[in-house]
Amino acid sequence: GQLIDQAFMPRIVEGEIRVLFVGRQPIEIVHKKPRRGGLSATLKSGAVYTRYEPDAPEFRRLMNSFVHRDLENLLPLLGMGGHELPLLWTAD
Repeated sequence: GQLIDQAFMPRIVEGEIRVLFVGRQPIEIVHKKPRRGGLSATLKSGAVYTRYEPDAPEFRRLMNSFVHRDLENLLPLLGMGGHELPLLWTAD
C-alpha cells in the first residue's frame, strides 16, 4: 500500500470536490462536505455528498482551468508522459 502524509487543511469544513472522468471527459462532480463539526469527507464519517453535472455553473472556473489547461500536463508531471489517461478515474 501507500501512505500519504498531508498537512491538515483547516478548510476541509467547506468540503472537497471530486471529479469523475471517463478518459478525458468529466462526467460528474461530487461535493463532499463533512458533517457539522466533522473533519472527514468520507461517507462513513457522515459527510454529505452532493452531485452536480460537469457543466454546473458553480464549478465552471474550476472545470475550465483543470480540464482545458491542467489536464494535458498531468501525466507528464507524474512521469507518465506518452501514456493514456485511465478509462475511469477521479481527481480531487
